[in-house]
Amino acid sequence: MEWDIRNGVIQRYGRKHGIAVPISDVVVPLLAAGSEGPG
Repeated sequence: MEWDIRNGVIQRYGRKHGIAVPISDVVVPLLAAGSEGPG
């Protein structure tokens, strides 16, 4: 899914370089959970 490409990369790079990315830390799990549901 496109959200994973964009926000997942931001989250991984932030962690790798010690940069806080609190919005991505919230958005990525929420979108992942939503994409696993019905519909």
